Amino acid sequence: MRFRADSRIALAALISAVLLGGALCPGAGWTAADPPQAVDLETTSFEIIAAEFVEDLVGANAVFSETMPDLYRGLLLTLKVHKPAGRELALYAQDVNLHYTFGEKEEIARCCGVSTFSTEPDTERLMGLFDAGIGGSITGTATTEAGMVFVDLFFRYMEADTTDLHLFIAQPARASFECDGWQ
Repeated sequence: MRFRADSRIALAALISAVLLGGALCPGAGWTAADPPQAVDLETTSFEIIAAEFVEDLVGANAVFSETMPDLYRGLLLTLKVHKPAGRELALYAQDVNLHYTFGEKEEIARCCGVSTFSTEPDTERLMGLFDAGIGGSITGTATTEAGMVFVDLFFRYMEADTTDLHLFIAQPARASFECDGWQ
């Protein structure tokens, strides 16, 4: 693999920041704690069970209406999630990306909506829409106890020839650091 000079400088700066983190955040130290609300992919799996292209979607906090329906649609994915029964699951839009193909091109879309969780696949779930891609959903009492739940994700600006969908859930790189914050 070849790096450009500016890539090597950025990589060196990143490594230095990780190795010398204490200098960047006084009073800080390494931590072995698990990241808050991280999805454990060793015990949790996601399966796309339905994909529907929509021109309009009414959410709990906003309404999506495609202004250029001849070019784009919204994509509503329904997921089946297998998780440990009794363990809470938090899913945030900013942790989810969709890698896909349209025509001969490859693209990545950020998640713009996450529904509530349910224990039935065909139940209507309340969708939270997030223009900035920041927001999510956490399992409630019944869905925390369940070992299998369903959730919908929403993506915007999907082309007519969208195919080959791959869902990515962000995970920590296991480079944790405890910091005292700022004064």
